[in-house]
Amino acid sequence: MTRRKEVFDGTYGLRGWVFESPRLATRTPIPLAPMGITGKVRVPLVTLIAAFLALALARVTPVLAAGVVGSGTPASCTEDKLDAALAGGGLVTFNCGLEPVTITLSAEKVITADIGEPTVDGGGLVTLSGGGTVRIFNVNEGGTLEVRNLTIANGHADEGGGIFNLGTLTVVNSTLRGNFGTFGGGIANEGTATVTNSTLTANVVEGAYPVDGAGGGINNNGGTLTVTNSTFTNNTACCGGAGGGINNNGGTLTVTNCTLSENNATSGGGIHNLGRLTLTNCTLSRNFAVSGGGVYSEDGMVTVTDSTFSGNTADVFSGNGGAILIRGGTLTVINGTLSGNTADGSGGAIENRGATVTLINSTLSGNSAGSTATGIANLRDGMLTPVLALTNCTLTGNVPPLCIFNEGALTLTNTVIAGCDSRSGGDTVTDGGHNLIEDATNSCGLINGVNGNIVGVDPLLDPAGLKDNGGPTQTIALQASSPAKDAGDLAVCAAPPVKGVDQRGYARRRTNCSIGAYEYNSSGPPVATSTPTPTATSSATPTATRTTTPTATPTPTASATPSPSVTATATTRPSEDGGGGCTVTPSRSTGTAWWLLLPVAGLLGARRRWRGWG
Repeated sequence: MTRRKEVFDGTYGLRGWVFESPRLATRTPIPLAPMGITGKVRVPLVTLIAAFLALALARVTPVLAAGVVGSGTPASCTEDKLDAALAGGGLVTFNCGLEPVTITLSAEKVITADIGEPTVDGGGLVTLSGGGTVRIFNVNEGGTLEVRNLTIANGHADEGGGIFNLGTLTVVNSTLRGNFGTFGGGIANEGTATVTNSTLTANVVEGAYPVDGAGGGINNNGGTLTVTNSTFTNNTACCGGAGGGINNNGGTLTVTNCTLSENNATSGGGIHNLGRLTLTNCTLSRNFAVSGGGVYSEDGMVTVTDSTFSGNTADVFSGNGGAILIRGGTLTVINGTLSGNTADGSGGAIENRGATVTLINSTLSGNSAGSTATGIANLRDGMLTPVLALTNCTLTGNVPPLCIFNEGALTLTNTVIAGCDSRSGGDTVTDGGHNLIEDATNSCGLINGVNGNIVGVDPLLDPAGLKDNGGPTQTIALQASSPAKDAGDLAVCAAPPVKGVDQRGYARRRTNCSIGAYEYNSSGPPVATSTPTPTATSSATPTATRTTTPTATPTPTASATPSPSVTATATTRPSEDGGGGCTVTPSRSTGTAWWLLLPVAGLLGARRRWRGWG
């Protein structure tokens, strides 16, 4: 068989070689003349291998340009210089001197998929301003933008006064203030957005009839939004708007270690939710709305853990749900404190209209309402029957006369209700047992001495009321002589959803647990069970071992793998905010990427089958 070498346009866009061989065969050679090549081409195999490796590495490791805006003075930091730096992709920094500087833009900066994933780092000194007329950044679908140490101010657009995102957006250590829009004063997200260690303040949305604005701070419209260690304050969804701090419209919203305070809206002063909302270690305080001072959720799924709602208000036109108003869907509150919230209408702490509401290890104290239920109003919504279940909760100090008003299904288990009564509108009340109800006149049908219930007895709570007794939220302790002490259902305390801990995360006693959210005489937080570190053993097959590094900031540890296959290993790395985090990431060999050698292996295999060049 004749063997020949010819140049062709290969998969990688390179003029390569065609070999007629049992392994690689191309029957139609490409002419060499159009490429400026004449005569016979002889290429050493080593050159061929090097070319393949260089091309493979070039494809998987793109080189991004780094741009610097300015040359050391404020005057040198211009919009034109910013445009040039962004066009190169990669890291964009600023050299504008040692004092804060503001660059006012005349046009939004559009981030597309082909400019190399820029990271704009303002160094804590730079403000990009829209001058009240233009948006700052517009991230197109497929585009990626990271903003660090930057202030974004006075942007203006219908969607996302500061930033509009259809792609991937990361905001770290930054401030968005004074931005204006109809949907998302600070940010409008329809892609994937992450906000960490940042502040959103004084952003505003305002609609025009018949369209109401939404998301004073952020509007998450069907996207995925994760907010961590951040503050939302004094943001507004004006004139019929929803979500003073954040509006979540059909998306997934996760908020952790955040504060939302003094935000305003018609519904959902802090957060308005029509999707999936998870709040962990958050404080919502002094937010204001007509409905749902802290949170308003409709047909959504809300989970609140280790969080505090305090001083929120639902006012004007008989506003309902001082802390939370939920209409349809589900609400679960675990280890939460709702205190000092006010509704002009019903539900000083919570108004439930036709939803399923579950409270576990939570405290409701000092809430008030103008008409129905200073604590919780469990109300029908048309044909929807509300479901309310309280397990190991404490309700006290809510303004009399009514802590709970029930028109649906109510279950009380291991719960203290003191200082006000509970009434049922004729619907189902399920006695979960071991409750302590101070008011014997209105106890929802619970009888003293039956099923472990204590009725008509003062629970003797700490007269100091809410205070820091340990844990992420304030609680109300039991006095030493409290009848709630050691009177709880031990099986309930030990099993999910209580899981053997009280509201503080302190261990419930294993002999006799307390009624309510606070465990008297707890031994403290549960002691973590130590797990021996696996050690490497001698065997023919390498065994992956986990190494623990006792440092404040964990670093990645290598995993031994018996073959060069791709495996998922837990790798500990620093998080964006400087703390530790555990992320499952695919790991490969730290040496030369084995998969890059596949083209070479194929060529070597073909070379072994060729008897010569000619």
